[in-house]
Amino acid sequence: MIDLPSALSGNAFDALFERGIVIRTLVQLNDGSTDYKRLLIANVDCTDPSKDILHFFCTSKTDFYERNKWVKNDCLLVPLGNGGDAFDKPMAINLREPYTIRKSELRRRYQDGELQFLGALPPAIIQAMDEKIFGSKLLTPEQKSLILPPD
Repeated sequence: MIDLPSALSGNAFDALFERGIVIRTLVQLNDGSTDYKRLLIANVDCTDPSKDILHFFCTSKTDFYERNKWVKNDCLLVPLGNGGDAFDKPMAINLREPYTIRKSELRRRYQDGELQFLGALPPAIIQAMDEKIFGSKLLTPEQKSLILPPD
């Protein structure tokens, strides 16, 4: 691994950080434990440092989403091969609840080697996500305005 000066790694972070990118980082779970998770960056504008970054959790444990059709409107199943470089196996993106994190915290994790960029989702997957978010009854209008591109 090459050690980059902080300013250079910050520039690399800014160049890679955009809507539709999937990252892998350590996350504290509801039970207090921590685990590495894949997060889909959802904000339509990732450049404003004053705004929290909204993200959705991605999981390779697709059984729940496949078995329980009542969640089909609030998740996106991505078959193997359809996730571009971001997914190396079938994945489910849980669109029921966006979580927030500070961009500065993600930048720090990247600079400290605690965050990996896995790749960007293809435009067709982003469009399918947008359609589900637009029709969601669980997300607030404010959340939708931060995620969906303007008309």
